[in-house]
Amino acid sequence: MTLSLAAAAPAGKGLAGQFITLGAAEMANRMTRIATALALAWALTPAAFGVAALALTTSEILRALTQTGIGARIVNASDEDLDAVCNAAYRLNWWAYGCVAALQCAIAYPVAQHFAEPQLGWLLCLLAIPYLLYPLVAVQVYRLQRRQETRAMAMMLLVLISGDNLLTALMAICGAGLWSLAVPKIICALAWVAGYRWLESWRPGQRPSRQLLMGTLRFGAAVLLSELLQALRQHADKLVIGHMLGVVLLGQYFFAFNAGLGITTALIAAASVALLPYFSRTAGKSPMGAYVKGTAMLFAVVTPFVAAQVALAPWYVPLVFGSKWVPATELLMLMGLLAMPFVLSRATSLYLRARGWMALDVKASATQAIAGLAALLLAIHQPLETIVIWQAVSAALVSVTFALITLKRIGAQS
Repeated sequence: MTLSLAAAAPAGKGLAGQFITLGAAEMANRMTRIATALALAWALTPAAFGVAALALTTSEILRALTQTGIGARIVNASDEDLDAVCNAAYRLNWWAYGCVAALQCAIAYPVAQHFAEPQLGWLLCLLAIPYLLYPLVAVQVYRLQRRQETRAMAMMLLVLISGDNLLTALMAICGAGLWSLAVPKIICALAWVAGYRWLESWRPGQRPSRQLLMGTLRFGAAVLLSELLQALRQHADKLVIGHMLGVVLLGQYFFAFNAGLGITTALIAAASVALLPYFSRTAGKSPMGAYVKGTAMLFAVVTPFVAAQVALAPWYVPLVFGSKWVPATELLMLMGLLAMPFVLSRATSLYLRARGWMALDVKASATQAIAGLAALLLAIHQPLETIVIWQAVSAALVSVTFALITLKRIGAQS
């Protein structure tokens, strides 16, 4: 069974148009995220923000274990292999998501005990429930992505993200506290399942062969390792800061991340939905042009958001979030420095997967994770602003290095 880099995609759906559609959805998500950040900032103390950071960070790192490359396998599969691959993916997804849900519940109590925060355990268990719902439609999601049904995917992103944001804000205002972080995710996961089962009629069929299951697992192993390393690079800093500096400083750090970089990373993730099929369809035809154009388009989408966020931070932080978060203003502005390396590294990673260069993708993710952790540990006893600067420099050096390596390999094989 072979992969087809010319995934079945409508020729008329240009990358710019897809980015605009997804960008519009992300604009709506951005506005609701601001409402959520505002509600949480007023409702929670820095210490409570620290507990929220620990719960969400632990969940995000474990969520990387569900990124098994199965989605990329569906997007890249040839037409004749598609149905068989989908049947294998459906069964593997249940194993992946089920194991992650069980693991998160298993570590909930030890993590809560370590940080002496009893609410943390229950919060982690509630955050595990959506993992038992997503396998119902995981295949349907990637079948739509394969067909580049951008409008439908943008609408579902609005349901999942904006719905989650608005419900979280409403519950926080009503005094639900930390529980406002978990309950909306369960409600929106149910809506996500209902929506995708309506949008895509595919249902599981015959049991796949053992050979196909193992082939799909082998394909996904490198993607899984890469995603896990990227998750550690993006989120392990919060666990280290919480452990070494305490939940109050972690609360300030997480506020800056949530109100600043968190919005940007969500935008990058939304744009990536269009970028992977684009690379899969065009990388074999115009390797250099596909990588340069796709990366440039991603920068064009993200950069204006980052620039506006950094420039306006001194004005909107005290006005919108309250005076208690003023000490975190400079930290929020510096978070913008981290966004640009993230854009470059994400575009490079998606291109490498589209070309099947998984070993290089894993090396890039491993180097980024190690360099980021090293920068964090070297600066851990410095002010939080210095920690972010060190991380930004390290991320920039690694992302540029692997972009150049990718361009060199493209040139060598063209």
